[in-house]
Amino acid sequence: MRSGNAEFARSIVQRLDRLDTTGLSEDDRLTFEILRWENQLAVDGLPYFWYRFQVAPYSFRGLGTQQIFTMQRLNDAERSRLLAELPRVVDQMIEVLRQQRERGITLPKAEVSLAKQAISGAIPDNPSLQRLADSISEANAPESIRLAQYPGGEAAYRYFVRARTTVDMAPQQIHDLGLREVERINGEMQRVRDELGFKGTKAEFHQFLKSDPRFFARTPEEVGDRLTRYLHRIDARSSVFLTRAESCLRR
Repeated sequence: MRSGNAEFARSIVQRLDRLDTTGLSEDDRLTFEILRWENQLAVDGLPYFWYRFQVAPYSFRGLGTQQIFTMQRLNDAERSRLLAELPRVVDQMIEVLRQQRERGITLPKAEVSLAKQAISGAIPDNPSLQRLADSISEANAPESIRLAQYPGGEAAYRYFVRARTTVDMAPQQIHDLGLREVERINGEMQRVRDELGFKGTKAEFHQFLKSDPRFFARTPEEVGDRLTRYLHRIDARSSVFLTRAESCLRR
């Protein structure tokens, strides 16, 4: 299934690469770039399927198993049909876990009990889900939580960073960029405090902003006035920023 999805994505990329994009409008060109990027990402991500951890405390809830079986609009027949499909889905998950173990990729020890709780609690006393929970063990589970500890994990982590950020930067580069931005923002905030003559610490300034009555609207009209004030400021400058954005896109 996963290789089939990647092959389909590869065929889309190949078809897109054969297109003549010189006559595309700006909107169509952006659509073309996004479509190609997303499909190329699917192709590039095929080797990293085993690092996705579909059975984990933070991802199993995202599968929506509990929500499916508690949706009020389902009638008894529909719910029974879905329940009948659950053993097959669990079999697939257990097979993924088995193949992950063969590749030296297992859930970190600190997450094992959390994953078991999430699975068992999704539909209490369900035999299939209990079988899935029982298939997860702390045996050979690593103590630390990081993709780099697994074979090929560093490359997988870089891929996931690119997929989430859309920039081709090393994780350490992004981390360093974040630290520089925090330092820059803290410096700007310090300048604001200095301009206001505030003598306290950053934490005290934050508390001041959260508690001083002058910063809180007292009536619905004042709330509306404050919101529209920002809109008017944006409208006055929107043409300048849109012109700059269009120029950047052309480059």
